[in-house]
Parts: sequence; structure tokens; C-alpha cells
Amino acid sequence: MATVTEGQIALGSAQLMLLPIAREARGGKAAAELIDLVLGHWHRFPDRAGFHAQEFLRNAFAAVGEDATRIDKLVSLVPDDASAELRFNVACAYAVAGDKPAMLEAVERALAMGATAAQVRRDTDFDAFARDDELAALLDRAAQTPAIPVDLAPHLPRVRAAVDKIVATLQALGETVTLGPPATLDKILAVERDRGLALPNDFRALLTIHDGMELWDHAFFGTADYRGGTELHDDAREYLESSADDGTTGIDECIPLANWGQPNNWLLYDPRGVMRGGDPGYVIMLTADEWPQTDLVEAFANLEKLAKDVLGAN
Repeated sequence: MATVTEGQIALGSAQLMLLPIAREARGGKAAAELIDLVLGHWHRFPDRAGFHAQEFLRNAFAAVGEDATRIDKLVSLVPDDASAELRFNVACAYAVAGDKPAMLEAVERALAMGATAAQVRRDTDFDAFARDDELAALLDRAAQTPAIPVDLAPHLPRVRAAVDKIVATLQALGETVTLGPPATLDKILAVERDRGLALPNDFRALLTIHDGMELWDHAFFGTADYRGGTELHDDAREYLESSADDGTTGIDECIPLANWGQPNNWLLYDPRGVMRGGDPGYVIMLTADEWPQTDLVEAFANLEKLAKDVLGAN
């Protein structure tokens, strides 16, 4: 038996060797030999369900090509609590091999673990099934945004007080703020219907107070931004798409709420809880780091603290 460290080194090394193979020689002799070598010693690794093992399997599925026999061997090693990324790569492997029933089952399991319909539609491994009705129906069901019943009353006083507080703090620190006019609830809900969105009630409440605003260098979405064509809308779309391309699972289903001061820092609403690792809700993305928030009021409080720390020190 290998030690835990030895196993991690071996699996990590194999994973790194598979990366160029997956890009340049998918399904070739090199992939088969390396996969067989590692699987021949699989029983010797003490942590066969941990991060390094799952990353090896993920890259093995990307490199194995149309080899149904080796795909089946690899699938037998996938742990029950496999990550969404690993489940997604299982689906990709079955798609490349042309095994439609297994692909559909694997896609459904990947979606249940946090993969998104947009990921599947974007990945060229599924090109052969681009016109498949069963896959399209499965993805359409998964892409439906969870509905949020309208209930603004409990949130309006708290959100209004939080906005007033952060505005007063920023003005006291010499910063200017830009506050948009209020939007009607009908206008907000019309935008949601048109764009296929469901905004959380406290952000709906914010829009009825200020339909778009800028606090310090933090720009909050208004209804015009959700309709598209604004700089803030385009920046958010570019950030979400590039993050999804880099492998950030679930981010392409998040709803942008505000730019958090830097190009790669954003306040998002996570409608399925994928980024938060649990229930739906707010998350501040600081480059690639997730910072879950209880609600919009907590996000304002953290922004106020940041402003005091940065601006107050100056």
C-alpha cells in the first residue's frame, strides 16, 4: 500500500500527464497506457475517493476518447459523492463514445450535483446530440429558474435603512454616491419575465427604492442593466462566461446584482445554491473565492466595513 502522500503524488502526476493528452491525443495509445497503469495500482491508493483521485478520474474521462471498455472501468471507480465536475466529465465521455442512454443518465446526475444546462450546451463533446429531443428536454427542465413569490413588505424597511446607512458613511468619508430613481414593482416583474429571471425579494425591494445606483466604486444593477446593452450588463456577462469557461461550476446560472469594485469581483444571486454549497442566496465573488452572504443587508454591511477600513485609513 502507498502512503496517503505517495498516493497523492502518483495520482497528481498522472492527472497532469493526462491534461495535454486530453487536448492533443484524446483516445490514443498514450491515454490508454497511462490509464491502465494507474488503474492497475488503484487498489494500492489509500484515498480512492478524495480530491486527487477524483481529479485523476476527471482527466481520464477527458482523455479516454471513444474507448467504451475503459470508460466502464473508470465509471466503476467514481465515488458516490463525486463532484459536479467529475459527474460532468462522465457525461462528456459517454457523449463522445456515442452511448446515448448512459449519457442522458450521466447528464441528469451531473445536473443534480450542480452542473448546469448551459455547460452541457456549451461543451463540444455533446455536438453529436445537439438536435436530440431527449437531451434538449432534460436541459430545458434543468434551466428553468426557480420561482420566487413576490413579498417585498418584510424587506423594504431593512433594505432602506441599510442603504441610508452606507450612503451616510460614504458621504462622511468624502465619497460621492449616485442613486437612481425608484422603479415600480410592475416594471421589475416585467423585466424578470422578459429575461427569464427571478430576483430575490430584498433586491426587488432595493429596485423600488433605487433603480440602479453606484456606491463608491460598486455599481448595482437597475432594470435597464437587466434588459441588456449597458456597460455594466456587458461586463457582468463577460465575467460570468469567462468564469464558466474556466470551470467554475454553476456560475453561469447566477444572476449578477452588482460589480463589487473590481472587474472580477461581483455580488451574485445563486438561484440553486451551487456556488454557496447549499441553499440559494447571495454570494460575493472575489476573483475565484466565494464569500456567501446571508442577504442583501449583510452585503451592505460588509461594503460599509470595507469602506471604513480603506477610506478611513486614507
